[in-house]
Formats: sequence, C-alpha cells, structure tokens
Amino acid sequence: MSVRGHNPAAVALAPRPPGRHAWRLFAATAGPAACLFALLSAVGCADQTVHVTRADELRKHILREDRPVLVCFYKFGCVTSMALDPGLLQLAEEYRDRVVVVRYLHLYPWFQVNSISLGFEHRILIVPTVILFVNGRERERWVADYYLPHYRRALDGVLAETPGPAGADAPLPADGGQAPGR
Repeated sequence: MSVRGHNPAAVALAPRPPGRHAWRLFAATAGPAACLFALLSAVGCADQTVHVTRADELRKHILREDRPVLVCFYKFGCVTSMALDPGLLQLAEEYRDRVVVVRYLHLYPWFQVNSISLGFEHRILIVPTVILFVNGRERERWVADYYLPHYRRALDGVLAETPGPAGADAPLPADGGQAPGR
C-alpha cells in the first residue's frame, strides 16, 4: 500500500529532526573543541601574566607587591573571560617592569566559586572583573570592559603618581656627573 506523493527513497535521504542523538553528536564535537580553545588561550597568556588559583596566593600578590597589581578575576572556559586575554597580554607586555598582571581563577567551568570569602571581600559578581590594586588597596575597577585605553589611562595615572627608584628622575649635573677637579 502506498500513500499518494510518498517517495520512500526521499524519506530515507531526508535529514532527521534534531533529537537526543543530535545532542550527543554536538556534545561529542563541541566539547573537545571548546576545551582545546580554552587550553590554547591559557597557553598564550603564560608569557607575562601570573596565574593564581589560590586565595592566599592572590592576597600575597596584592599586599606584598611594591608595584601596582592588575588582577583579572575570570571563569575558566568562559568566552567573555577569554576575550579579555589578548588585551591582558598586551598590557602585561607594555607595562612589563612597572605593573604586575595577575589572572585569578574565580569560577570553575561548573560555576563553583573558587574562594567565597575572596569573592565577598572584593565584591566579584560578574566575570571578567579587573581590579587595579596600589599598595594593597583597590584603586580602579572594570567589569566586562574590553577597551584597553581605559586600563592604560588608569595605569599611566597611577604610575605617574608613584615615584620611581631613588634618583631615577633627578637630572644629571651639567658636567655629566663627574666629580669636580677631574
């Protein structure tokens, strides 16, 4: 018995509507690709940035560092956090000896907060959140801000206020620093 207009060959070649099998195929292909993308982005940031996963390590960097500290609170594998990575790399390269750039793993991929007390202490509600610390105190904060001139303006302002090494800005005498009579 055949149905009018029904072609068994065309039905066999037609794509199936998405169902649970399509989801399994997507998860099997997109999962490894997302992991690879996250891994490659983390490998690219290892040049000039400090990667921290423990709250006590982060507190040590913030409180004991004599240079300004730019801390990025991020979620591993988060696309919005990974979008900030090239900018952080660029800032770390530009301000290499004057600013410490730290990336702190605040959220795991399954949305578990790394340190609840640190999250409350620094009021981290959205990732990526970037905070500039000077002498252990928060000076500036950016939430999901990808525009590098905002960071540069704040960093240049802080660096202009902080004195350099002793005598670094002092002008040399007219004789080139030679002792008199020589």
